[in-house]
Amino acid sequence: MKNETSGNNVADNFAKKEIVPQWQTLKANRLERNEFMYCNELISDIKFYIGKTKQVLIPAHKYVLGTSSPVFFAMCCSEFRKDDVININDCEPEPFLELLRFIYYDQVHLNKTNALDILYLADKYIIPSLSKECVNFLLDNVSTENVLEVLSASICLNEKRLEKHCWSILSRKTKEILQSDSFLEIDPSFLIKIIKKDCLDILEIDVFEAVKRWVERECFRNSIEPTSNNKKVFLTEILPLIRFPVMSAKEFALSPAQSDLLSLEDIKNIFIYLTSGVGGSNLNYPLNPRHFKPHVCNRYIKPMKNYLWRYDEKDIDAIRFKVDQEILLAGIGLFGSPCGGEYSTEISISINDEEIFKTKGAFVSPPDPKFNNIDNPKIHEVMFDEPIHLKEGIFYDIAVLLDGPPSFAGDDGKQEVIEEGVNFVFKNSSGSTNGTSYDEGQIPSLLFYF
Repeated sequence: MKNETSGNNVADNFAKKEIVPQWQTLKANRLERNEFMYCNELISDIKFYIGKTKQVLIPAHKYVLGTSSPVFFAMCCSEFRKDDVININDCEPEPFLELLRFIYYDQVHLNKTNALDILYLADKYIIPSLSKECVNFLLDNVSTENVLEVLSASICLNEKRLEKHCWSILSRKTKEILQSDSFLEIDPSFLIKIIKKDCLDILEIDVFEAVKRWVERECFRNSIEPTSNNKKVFLTEILPLIRFPVMSAKEFALSPAQSDLLSLEDIKNIFIYLTSGVGGSNLNYPLNPRHFKPHVCNRYIKPMKNYLWRYDEKDIDAIRFKVDQEILLAGIGLFGSPCGGEYSTEISISINDEEIFKTKGAFVSPPDPKFNNIDNPKIHEVMFDEPIHLKEGIFYDIAVLLDGPPSFAGDDGKQEVIEEGVNFVFKNSSGSTNGTSYDEGQIPSLLFYF
């Protein structure tokens, strides 16, 4: 069926621009001239019908398109092209107009609604500078509400940086995301990718409950009655990935065992394993629990001997550092007291003395039974409510105001640490008034995700 078309130009507001004598002299530079020609029928030599259903006509110029995209060059300048009208029905007019805006005068109006569509077009027409703009926007705007859609698109478009960021959010916010309506809309292959992951912050019983909700919707999507047999068909490759053996016996008894999705033989074998710990080799399900922990960058080689780090109400321990790729800073490690005690903390992060983050908290340091052997003092993880997005190549200062008893301290610090492929470079911070430096003191570790 032929798409419905509109004889009117979608860019009527642009196409009817007033042409004044010697208009070229009123434009200060190439970008201003190109902005004037954007969606302008004046000397247009190529036109596009754009839309998945109702199409609209958009004028353009071969020279601008052909010098910006190898795909447009092939489309517009082929010797075999018989006319100058091109039909494109895999996108809507609005994202295509933003693609043209970027091509004509290096601007793009991105929002949460259009960014993925524009990224798709930038990839299709091989415009890497626009792809980068879209990816940077999405990195700052991925949330639990849209992460599954963005993750799926990033996998399809091979945008590894964006994909890694989405997996990080999914790993940290697993339960919230699997309980969302958007989770019910994913396809089976994407669901398999998710529940194959070891690093998910969710109980296995909640994974099972999410899969039950998903398969109900999958039956509805395919106009199939949601009987247990029909559900099993959709779950053929999915159920074997659920880690029933890591559930408690009560969790398993109250839901999976009564779901009609497992065979009686599987139910029996799982119960035997859950109640006795034997028979694991007879199970068709993974035995290892999921885990979720941040990566840790440790910057000291050894603890300081025969010395405790002291605090007052005003002196700050601080360190400056940068990374060579984007990370999410989830928290920091702090030394506690060998004798035990409570600490209050005030942590801030700044760039060039401009504060970008601040939080207050507290932690309890229990007495260390190995007080006379301080080779491996406990490091207390102080986690932020939400991870902080750090960009590559920028120096950040982390400052900590601690109030509490004297603590362990680190010694022989490293100026450069590589952890999980991330290169951390440490320097002294001018804001450190309590003695901490790259070489010694507090803040022994940084906790991060990708």
